[in-house]
Amino acid sequence: EKFNARPAFPDVAEKAAAEVLADIRKGGDKAVSRYVRKFEGARLKPSDFLVGEMDFSKIDKSIIKAVKDAHERVMKFSKASLREGWSMATPRGGSAGEFYSPMDRVGVYVPGGTAPLASTSIMTVTLAKAAGVKEIVACTPAGKTGEVNPVLVYALKLAGATEIYRVGGIQAIGMMAYGTKSCAKVQKIVGPGNAYVTAAKRQVYGYVGIDQ
Repeated sequence: EKFNARPAFPDVAEKAAAEVLADIRKGGDKAVSRYVRKFEGARLKPSDFLVGEMDFSKIDKSIIKAVKDAHERVMKFSKASLREGWSMATPRGGSAGEFYSPMDRVGVYVPGGTAPLASTSIMTVTLAKAAGVKEIVACTPAGKTGEVNPVLVYALKLAGATEIYRVGGIQAIGMMAYGTKSCAKVQKIVGPGNAYVTAAKRQVYGYVGIDQ
């Protein structure tokens, strides 16, 4: 009974998301940096948010192959599922129909920490790339060390991410939704997350689109 009676969206997560998002909307990068330190444990300046070039030579070849194989399959599926535009004639010589065009800039949230999800990188970024999105922003938590898992970064770059930020949690959602000097605003945010990330995504809906 207690399980069934539990709230769909925990109050503590909703409250935390509201407070952090409001602060980021007002304070921008400084607020993001403060919450990265508070919730993730890393002391990062705004200039540290963006992940630069990384050496992938030490990644096991079997892992590289697995990521490449997964990317190839998902890209093939994604391209095959793209919708074609169509039109039909109307009674007085006009036409009606639908056409599909990619968004200019989307954001992807990728869980990190103890279990970096390279699979999420492939299953989200690849779809945006196949659709023709020009700018694909990825955010992932880096923990106390501020280091992002190389396999995760490799998967993101292979899939087509154009920007990768070592920022997670509510602060990542706020940064992508409202935009800061370090990261321009996106049009839509996709990707899984914990209760706090989910609450944040719900609360920025309207400023940006979110996945369902």
